[in-house]
Amino acid sequence: MKKLLLRQSLAPLKILGHSLSVPVHLIPSEKRDFRNWNLPSPFSLAPDTPPPSNHVLITASFGRILPLAMLSQFHKTQRLNVHPSLLPAYRGPAPIQHALMRGEQEVGVCIIGMLPVKKKGGGGGIDAGDIWGCTRRDVPEGIDFVQLREMLAKDGGRLLVNVLRDMAEGTAKAIPQPAETQEPHAPMISQADWTIDFSLLTAEEVIWRHRAISHQRNLTVSIPTDPIRTVQLIAVAASTDPSLSQRLPTTPGAASFHKTRGLLVRCKDGTILEVTKLKQEGKKEMDAKDWWNGVKESYFATQPPPTALEHDVQRVREWTKKQVAAGRRVVLVTSGGTTVPLELNVMLPFTGTRGATSAEYFLKAGYAVIFMHRQFSLQPFSRHYSHSTNPFLDFLEIENDGDTPGSSPRISVTQEKRADLLEVLRIYKEVHVAETMLTLTFVTVNDYLWLLRAVSQELSTLGRKALYYLAAAVSDFFLPRQKMSVHKIQSGKGSLHIEMDQVPKILKPMVDEWSPDGYIVSFKLETDQELLIPKARAALERYGHQVVIGNDLHRRKFEVVFVSRNNDPTASEDSQFIENWLRIDPALTHPGIEQIKEIEEDIIAELVKKHTAWIQAQN
Repeated sequence: MKKLLLRQSLAPLKILGHSLSVPVHLIPSEKRDFRNWNLPSPFSLAPDTPPPSNHVLITASFGRILPLAMLSQFHKTQRLNVHPSLLPAYRGPAPIQHALMRGEQEVGVCIIGMLPVKKKGGGGGIDAGDIWGCTRRDVPEGIDFVQLREMLAKDGGRLLVNVLRDMAEGTAKAIPQPAETQEPHAPMISQADWTIDFSLLTAEEVIWRHRAISHQRNLTVSIPTDPIRTVQLIAVAASTDPSLSQRLPTTPGAASFHKTRGLLVRCKDGTILEVTKLKQEGKKEMDAKDWWNGVKESYFATQPPPTALEHDVQRVREWTKKQVAAGRRVVLVTSGGTTVPLELNVMLPFTGTRGATSAEYFLKAGYAVIFMHRQFSLQPFSRHYSHSTNPFLDFLEIENDGDTPGSSPRISVTQEKRADLLEVLRIYKEVHVAETMLTLTFVTVNDYLWLLRAVSQELSTLGRKALYYLAAAVSDFFLPRQKMSVHKIQSGKGSLHIEMDQVPKILKPMVDEWSPDGYIVSFKLETDQELLIPKARAALERYGHQVVIGNDLHRRKFEVVFVSRNNDPTASEDSQFIENWLRIDPALTHPGIEQIKEIEEDIIAELVKKHTAWIQAQN
């Protein structure tokens, strides 16, 4: 059995009353009972009895509305309320909170007369009585509600004593308040106040709100992770580092993680909020780093790594050291992939043509290449001799096949194919000798995700010299290991229903954590050309990488569009993105012509220029 221990605090005024042997009466705790409660003697007067001149009613942060029956027991000039605002501004039950929420530079305390509850069409109203005294003070930088409340409590106590002395001496004067005012009001704090919409508040305004109400309720926000998570803010600050702006999409609410600044969130007017501590409902507060690690690593915490991962990582590490020593830039090219035929315009399983072709042109441009491809998909150089379109056996012929007794048959390349094969073979051998290409294979989506994370983390040491060319077509859904059948799925039970999980969006952790300084290029393939640019822009906004290459399924061999962000700070809202179309003559892509043109040659040439500018921008 658990014991619930309740600690009841004693009001300082009650303690003082007992120490001075002054009678102390407690009001009912329930509001309903309070409305029917009678004042204790000597303040409870018989009907039509005038209030004594030495009876004074004083309230401060009382939290209850006094009915007319109580107020009438005191003279109207001797029922006072200590209100912590510069009236008529912030009438209502939460003046300190609302003053902080609006970033007021000056606050104060007023001693006012209490009026009956305002009726429609009549006079009176909450906190609208005559002002008997007022004191002001500047709001210290960074102060929160609890600290400011203590300051104003002392100011209000001193002011009340002065007003009471002036009343006793007959010198007190009251200043009427206007019946109606355009000054801000201070209603009770509600869910709308602690639920934050980053499109409506700047980072500084979020800070003001945090200081104003976090003592009673943490600010609640939605972070656009995958899936979206709702968290409560514990420790926050407004960023003053302009360089951090480049790490975040411009859409309010976009979030990223910085290893020294914590969780970064885009707010109104492009401002950035830094969150260093937070908590989820029902859980303990935690550092933003630990929370972010849990978010981005949730997939890897539940799915097993490939058996060859450690071996592949060691190969990458040793190979990368050689490329660094040689002063080469390095590109990771992902290629191949799988898909699920759910659409009418079905995207058939990719053979990896774009990735394999691009790898060759990266090598030609002087890059060292990690070629990470689906097993049995096309590879650089050997792609020229695909068994389906250009069978390698058609390049060969047999010589001396038993024509001469005692001689052995010889296999040679046909005369018309020899020159082409020699050129490809020579380059392949040069790459092999120079060790400028490392090949890695994956089969499943799980293999791909684990390998991509590991390789990206290894290449992060290269900083801006690392380029990531993510041409692999990765499934949108997968079957977690926990849902897989242990035994062969039987067909005798009729139709099969499978519930799949969504593959996590790996671009965000890749940009934020795995390789934050790398130049990352992703691809967007659509069957509707009108969706290309909007979806490419959306990807840049969401993930914050450098380039999206958009291509239509039916035109991808001769037309692509480069979509990137406009980093010009003076650019208008309509010019936040730059689109560059790259086209070649479709006739040059048809098999059988003497000199086929591959669009990947121009794609890589353009990316090399962009990557070079990216590196130079750092210097």
